[in-house]
Order: sequence, then C-alpha cells, then structure tokens
Amino acid sequence: MRDRLSRREYEWTAVTMKGIRSKILIGILAIVIAGMGCTEKIVYEELSPRELLANGSEYIDKHVSLEGEIRDGMLDGAIKLENISDTIDDYGNAGIYAALWGTFSDQNDTPLLKVEDVKPVLVIAIENETYHSGEMMHVNVTVFAESELSDVELTVSGLTNKLGRDKIREVRYVNLSPGENEIPFTFTTPSCTGCAKLDPGIHSVTATLVMNSRTMNATTTMILER
Repeated sequence: MRDRLSRREYEWTAVTMKGIRSKILIGILAIVIAGMGCTEKIVYEELSPRELLANGSEYIDKHVSLEGEIRDGMLDGAIKLENISDTIDDYGNAGIYAALWGTFSDQNDTPLLKVEDVKPVLVIAIENETYHSGEMMHVNVTVFAESELSDVELTVSGLTNKLGRDKIREVRYVNLSPGENEIPFTFTTPSCTGCAKLDPGIHSVTATLVMNSRTMNATTTMILER
C-alpha cells in the first residue's frame, strides 16, 4: 500500500511540476511578446533651429532632429543643450557643427534640447591656445562624410581685423571618403601692429564647409600676442 501510494504521489508531483513549467514558459513567452509590442521606433522630426524656435510651443516634449554649431553648451547660440558634455568633452576647445537628436522643452522660457544622440559633422581645432605674431599655426579640420564626395569646398578663415578683413584665409576643394576625413592647414600668424588694424587678444578661426548643398560653420578661438 505504501509503495502504491508513493508511486501515486510521485506521478502527481511529476504532473504538477510539468504543469508549473508549462505555465512559466507561457508566462515568459507572454512577457517577451508584450515587450516586443511595446518597443516602438522613435521618430524624430527634422527641423532647422530657426523653424523650431519659431514654432516652439508645437514641439514641447516632442522628438526632434537638428543641425547646427555647438558653442558654450548652446546650439547656434539659441538652444540650450542638456546631456551634451559627455559627448563633446573629448574635443576640448574645438569648434563643432553637429547633427543632434533629442526631446525639446522649455525651461524657464529658455529653449532646451535634452540630447539623446549627437553626430559631429565638422570639427576645427588649433594645435595651441596662444600664439605670437609670425608663428606657424597648425589648424586641423575634420569632416565626417556619409558617402564619397568630390570637390567639396572647405574654407578656413579668421583673425579678423578692425576693418572686417580676415588676416588668414584659405579655400580648398577636397575629396571626401565615407567616415572621418582630416584636413590640415598651416598659417603664419599676422603681426599685431597699428597698420594691420589687428589687436592682440582672443580671435576666432572658422571652418566653413559647403557639402550636399548645405553650408556649415564651426568656430574655435585662439589668443594672439605680440
């Protein structure tokens, strides 16, 4: 009798465990299917910073895609950028033109983009922070291209004097490969003299790229001393 009861208990336990395993598997499958159904691709509306600012109330808490120059934590000097430092810290004092994706909001009447992704397009960096008149100044421009392009216009200019004239300027037509393209420039820094109308101090150097019918600017700064 005990052997027969033990056998029945064993069979009941086996059936019960089988049922439990089946329920667990069904539950896991349901969770996976539900998770797949909840995973939706985020769609970002492509706008210019000007379009976004002109119709800001329509895009509050919406996903947007923008392009522009990043300087001092701002996009084109008008849209504050949040969560951007980790991405651009590696570039130091370089000037950056980039594509950004994020969620738009208004923070105390200040347009704000909570950045979710950023992709540099044009970067300009100067080897040293400070130069004296007559020194060689090495400028490196990096262009990130999505495809192979020929005869792309790239200009580096700056150190503008009191008459509005750039004391350094060079235009090149470059061929780009998909990915990262580094283009070095070398200039001799101008004199800080009365006749040059150029004062010592902080000056801007800008890279201007005309690519795919778009004009992009990235600006950095340097200090010129006598």
